[in-house]
Amino acid sequence: MSASLGLTLFIGGLALFLYGAQVLTDSFRRRFGGRAKRALARLTSHRPGAFLFGILLAGGTQSSSVATSLAVGLVDAGLLSLADALTAMMGASLGAMGVTFLLGMDWTFFSPLFLACCVAGAKLPEGRIRTSAENLLGLSILLTGMALLRAGIQPLSEGALLRGSIVSVSESPLLVLLVAAGFTALLQSSNAVVAVSIALGASGLLPPGMVFPLVLGAHVGAAAPVLLVSLGTRRQNARRLAWANLLYRVSGAAAAGLAWGGLHLGGRLAGASPTMAPSFALGFIVCLNALLFYPFAGLFARAVEKLPIRERESLSEPLYLDDSALALPLVALQLLAREMARLAGYADELLTRVLLAPEPKARVEALRRDLPVLAESCLDFMFEIPAPPEEDPARTTYAGVSYALIAMKSLVAVAALRLGPLCMEGDCETLRSRLAESDWENPIRRLVRLVGFSLGSFVLGDSDLSRRALDLADSFGKETEGLRAKLLEGGGLFDSRSEVAAWEFLSAADDLVRAASEIARSESVAGTFR
Repeated sequence: MSASLGLTLFIGGLALFLYGAQVLTDSFRRRFGGRAKRALARLTSHRPGAFLFGILLAGGTQSSSVATSLAVGLVDAGLLSLADALTAMMGASLGAMGVTFLLGMDWTFFSPLFLACCVAGAKLPEGRIRTSAENLLGLSILLTGMALLRAGIQPLSEGALLRGSIVSVSESPLLVLLVAAGFTALLQSSNAVVAVSIALGASGLLPPGMVFPLVLGAHVGAAAPVLLVSLGTRRQNARRLAWANLLYRVSGAAAAGLAWGGLHLGGRLAGASPTMAPSFALGFIVCLNALLFYPFAGLFARAVEKLPIRERESLSEPLYLDDSALALPLVALQLLAREMARLAGYADELLTRVLLAPEPKARVEALRRDLPVLAESCLDFMFEIPAPPEEDPARTTYAGVSYALIAMKSLVAVAALRLGPLCMEGDCETLRSRLAESDWENPIRRLVRLVGFSLGSFVLGDSDLSRRALDLADSFGKETEGLRAKLLEGGGLFDSRSEVAAWEFLSAADDLVRAASEIARSESVAGTFR
């Protein structure tokens, strides 16, 4: 086999390996999502359960980075404390490591057959065989990628360039560590780097002294994806957990390095199979890291909470929505509800400022500009959440949240794009001057209270606020009829822009009341699915 073909197989195998890990994540999302609520309640009620939950998350997604991101979502949703999230993060590093022992076995002959069986099984009618095949498809792709890596490295090992490069790098353990950490950050997968090291070991290219620093670098580099993502987010918990993950891995790597040298484990590793040596070394690092930090998870969490990290406010950007949480639809729904609560607070502020106190104008303009964008982001995120099946209790939550979001988006659009321009341009003052003070003030204040009660009924889940909002909606409808009658007293001639603006205001107010009423009804709408 030529070196060019070997390089093609190596690159293709690496791509297939990474794709298999993604398929595993998607399969985990589909299969686990419906049971998320029960599993979360059972496992996260105590710290050992949170540790086990982290193992399951990383085992299902084959990525400690994805599992750590999910832990952030659980904290934001109020389902997990920061201490338990750190514990889940420790478990995630252990769960992601488990598959490396499978990779150490020779799957060159069996993995293509395994993949063929999974593909064939996925084509069968609905049933247990098809379900099992779909669940195992990602693993079969991953192992086939590993087989291609091994097949591709063989002809490459015969070239002087690769051998010389490995020899020159292996002379400096620190350089090996840095290169491994860099590739892990680039590929966003420590298991992919370990897989490459196993393929190198199988071809006899990996010196025994290079194994430990290589997997140590992969362990540290696994913190990079979460850390890089956190730099672009405003979420306080995401940035806290990202820095905690880096501190956890760097401290663990330092402790593992001291223990490895002090116990003279390098000599023992030299006697192990070259294909299993990376897995044994990584297992030692990950287990020691977890053993050292697990007893002090609470103390670690308190230290992380003291980090000088603050949430940076940006009206148009979501604060709680996280695509990684889509793997757990229940968590994604709760994050969406929390973002909607944030949107509701800003919408209430916008309407109050527009109708009662339009100062400072810069703040009003920022709210008018950014809130429709935030509402659209919430809607896009909702479309990404898989709708729960009919027998799933989460369907009730999905129905209520989605119904309220559609109404809230309409409310924001009316307040920002219709009422806002009218009042900011002085048309509300013109309308006020044509009416008696009480004829203007009473309906306007009732409108503000109505919207406040409606949004509050969603945020707090308060049926009493919902009832009061609907009562105010009935009263406001009668008052607007009176306002229309007063505007028609002059003969009903629309001979000026102010006349047209007055009717546009009343039309927008009616649409605002309808949207607020639908938000107030969202709880009863969800109840029809119970």
